[in-house]
Amino acid sequence: MYKPLEKIKKIQGYNLEVEDLFFQVNKDDKFKIFNKKYSSQIDKEVFGNPFYWNDYLIFSNVNKYKSSFWLDGKEIFRKDFHARCQIGSYLISTYKKERNKYIQFLNKELEVVYEKEFRSGSYYATKKLHVCAEVATANKINIFFVSDTVKFYSIDIAAQQWYNLEEEKFDGKVFQIIGQWKNELLVFIGRFQLVSFCIETGEELWRINDFLAEVSSNPIFDFPSRNMSGRIKWQLSASENKAYLLVQNCMFELDLLKKQSILIKDFNVSSDKEWYFKRSRLYYNYITFSGANVAGKFPMVVGVIDRKTNEIVWSVRSQPGVYFEEAPQLKDDKLYVLDSNKNLHIFEREQKNES
Repeated sequence: MYKPLEKIKKIQGYNLEVEDLFFQVNKDDKFKIFNKKYSSQIDKEVFGNPFYWNDYLIFSNVNKYKSSFWLDGKEIFRKDFHARCQIGSYLISTYKKERNKYIQFLNKELEVVYEKEFRSGSYYATKKLHVCAEVATANKINIFFVSDTVKFYSIDIAAQQWYNLEEEKFDGKVFQIIGQWKNELLVFIGRFQLVSFCIETGEELWRINDFLAEVSSNPIFDFPSRNMSGRIKWQLSASENKAYLLVQNCMFELDLLKKQSILIKDFNVSSDKEWYFKRSRLYYNYITFSGANVAGKFPMVVGVIDRKTNEIVWSVRSQPGVYFEEAPQLKDDKLYVLDSNKNLHIFEREQKNES
């Protein structure tokens, strides 16, 4: 289905959504940024995953709290904050003052229109919504809702304790902000609990107490608290009213209209190989994944699942001693995947022979 096209060495990262940018490590403590339009250098102290805000392409270092603003492949100016994302016309940034951390909403003139002392961790953003968990504890869902003004409210889930199969007790924690569906925010908390909250009020609307109910009694699915966020990532398809999950050897489908999670595929039953999925990405017709054929091993295999048949239609193994750091990204009939040696592998879709 796919054949090797190219391998680019010493790639620190890449972004297919922003000008097909690639970031290559240089010897002079800088990164080389390049695509088909231009090639430039950027200091490591401001390097970070890029995004567009108005006419600017922004790079931002989350650890250094420094941001670099670019136009036409050239740096224009820098700011002493971490530029995070765009919501509507606002730029969302975070900065540190002494021991305190803050989140800001900036207008087009980079003036602060809203600020709050806040230790923000992982986040989810749309045109009107910025949702994040607090760093380290992740025991709250914090929602910044943007309309004419910026509204903030917090949902405390720390009281919602849960138990694993060994009857060990854990405090409530946000493992994944799955995303927005209609006017609802979907969040994975606790031991396989999925909760829907009203975006505008924070009211709980419904929940599934065990979205892995068909397999969760099996000890191999009883992940320790620290591993859940890495092992379980729902992929939301809001337009289809569905979400999909690859976990261990299974594929689940969440029907949001029926409020029901269903096991739709056990790949170890239908295959002569053993599958242990690690990461996944959802595309219109396909799900890409990284995984292993031995439990507990690094993801040495990447592949593609056809969403119509739920079959693995293509896969490839890494070289010995090397593993894949992500599920492949898909764009324009090409697959992109980075390995642990910082080599970017590009595969192109094979054309079917015409009769």
